[in-house]
Amino acid sequence: MKRIVVIAALTVAVNLIACNDNKSGEETTNQEAETKEIVVPEVPENAEEKQVTIKATVLSVEHGKDGVTAKAVDDDGVEYSIIISIPNLKEPDMYREVKKDDIITVSGTLWEMEGQNYFKAVTLMI
Repeated sequence: MKRIVVIAALTVAVNLIACNDNKSGEETTNQEAETKEIVVPEVPENAEEKQVTIKATVLSVEHGKDGVTAKAVDDDGVEYSIIISIPNLKEPDMYREVKKDDIITVSGTLWEMEGQNYFKAVTLMI
């Protein structure tokens, strides 16, 4: 009889510990997702900036405080990280929500850093 009680107590204890471990893991994951902040790289002083207009298809979108960073590819297969934010646009009412697979035309500043093309949008058309 003592064996049954001991086994039952151990089973309950193991289940309680296992359930608490899963919950704390889920909370950590949710907290990490909520506090994710997009870091927009600054244009290095020695980087060559170009004023251009590109037409590209959006591959993915990361939301930030006042806009988005869209990973996009143009018709030639060149990939860009396009920073679209309300403060950077000529007119704030140009801002539109950008979604995956949207075809966008943006004008602004293009620069290359560490092999990646970055683009700060000044105008946006979807």
